[in-house]
Amino acid sequence: MKTNSQASFFERNAVTLKIISIAILALILLIPNSMVQSVIHERENRRQEAIEDISAKWGLQQTVTGPVLNIPYYKEYRNSNDKLVKSKQYFHILPSELDISGQVSPEERHRSIYEAVVYSSDLNIKGQFQIPESADFPQDNVTILWAEAYLSIGLSDIRGLKDEVIVDWSREKRVFEAGVPDTDLFNSGLHAKTPLLEDSLGLGRKHSFDMNLRFNGSSKLHFTPIGKSTTVQLKSPWPNPSFDGAYIPDANSVSDSGFDAHWKVLHLNRNYPQWWSNSKHSVRESAFGVSILLPVDVYQKSIRSSKYAILFIGVTFLLFFFIEILNKKLVHPIQYTLVGIALVVFYSLLISLSEHINFDLAYLIASLAVVLQISLYSLSILKQKKLSAIIGSVLGLLYFYIYILLQLQGYALLMGSVGLFILVAFTMYLSRNVNWHELGQKKGEGKPMEEGLDV
Repeated sequence: MKTNSQASFFERNAVTLKIISIAILALILLIPNSMVQSVIHERENRRQEAIEDISAKWGLQQTVTGPVLNIPYYKEYRNSNDKLVKSKQYFHILPSELDISGQVSPEERHRSIYEAVVYSSDLNIKGQFQIPESADFPQDNVTILWAEAYLSIGLSDIRGLKDEVIVDWSREKRVFEAGVPDTDLFNSGLHAKTPLLEDSLGLGRKHSFDMNLRFNGSSKLHFTPIGKSTTVQLKSPWPNPSFDGAYIPDANSVSDSGFDAHWKVLHLNRNYPQWWSNSKHSVRESAFGVSILLPVDVYQKSIRSSKYAILFIGVTFLLFFFIEILNKKLVHPIQYTLVGIALVVFYSLLISLSEHINFDLAYLIASLAVVLQISLYSLSILKQKKLSAIIGSVLGLLYFYIYILLQLQGYALLMGSVGLFILVAFTMYLSRNVNWHELGQKKGEGKPMEEGLDV
């Protein structure tokens, strides 16, 4: 009697139990999907390591700051023991005019299957300084060392320098040496001695400068707008720039043949003056420039596509479930599992192929392979070409829909919401004639089931 009662329970609730088991199986399949996502992240990390290795040997991201005119001075003060001591400090003067122009020539470097974009830059930097009046210099107990004045220019990675740097300083040639005597403005760079006239003879005087700077770098090229008026003009054959930093170009053109960008930044646009002592102000946050990166990141696209795994699994299982109840075909949970695993393997195929060929082609090959695999498997278990064709068509449309979502990042939410709405509407349409209360009843009880799946 107990067995009959139990059998009656399972018969009455067969559909409900099947739905629950399918839902649990779909959630379980997210575990291997998360494992595939971990593999994608691991491959992305390896790619990043390869890029860093290439960049370390070629030249890292570069930020050009300067030139800056630095005037050392001694300041006398009494310490805590009332002893008179001297401290060497620095007075930094920024240029009144700074004009930078040049060419950025990118090239692709490979390490194993990974590639990175590096660049060579050829810049001309010119402008002028105006020595402040005496009232702007430190006044109390100071001795200004005019003869030790020097010009410095910041460069993030001086290993990328390709040529000797010589500056035309007020019609005199000065050679830059490696390193900077102080690190108030930047930690890495070059310096050249530029002695100034003492006292009143040098105050208010203007000094022009002109130099060429050729160096290697990777990923980014930034500039710091330290001029009272700073202009930067960059040209490059790279067709996929990303302008970033504190300021965007006031004019730029981007085409398949490259880009041409122009920036103009005034001293009013930044948050530091034209001169100060020591490290009172920081100029680092005002940097701007361009990123030279590969246009397509296959790892980000693969991760984004894998986040739709639950949609693929859910729609496919839903389709098989309606085939079961509308066409009276039995699909075993093991068969559901195999179909779900095939859907997850798609993402492994996608990332492995896209590392060697174009992402779009990799997506096409991987999706066709999975659609064909599931369609043939459906034909073998359902024994009807029509049902197999329906399953293949729905999967093909779903893969095409996700591909469109990957291309339209700005409209992904809108397209996703519309797609879900259509999916729910289609599910309601398929189930409109299903009598859910009578599905679990024994054969012969209740009303007969409506016609099979026909879309």
